[in-house]
Amino acid sequence: MANFEIIFNEDRQHALLGHMITDPKVLSAARLLKVEPATSFSDHWLQKIGTELYRFEEKYHRSPSLAELKAVQGLIVDTEGKAPEKIAKTFEKILALKKEVGFDILVSDLKEARMATIVRENIEKSV
Repeated sequence: MANFEIIFNEDRQHALLGHMITDPKVLSAARLLKVEPATSFSDHWLQKIGTELYRFEEKYHRSPSLAELKAVQGLIVDTEGKAPEKIAKTFEKILALKKEVGFDILVSDLKEARMATIVRENIEKSV
């Protein structure tokens, strides 16, 4: 089963990642729905944070705290030296939008995106 691409706007992508970071049940649901950072988030920094979130969960078999996630080496080191400032701003936006957009609102977006993926996969199989 292929991953799906989130088809809603970037603010809602930030909110989704915020819910994934702060609620282990949402993180588990995202994994089940095949939400992958590289294809599900349009912003480079959302992709990077989402990837490190998944890596932490795989390594330690639990969700990280916000402080643990912010301290992950993959988020601190950046060859251009831009990571600390960009990551900090991205985390601020993630947490702010998480408070503004409830997960219940995002569920319909996730269902729509999942359905679009299923339709696309079936079309690709039939061609």
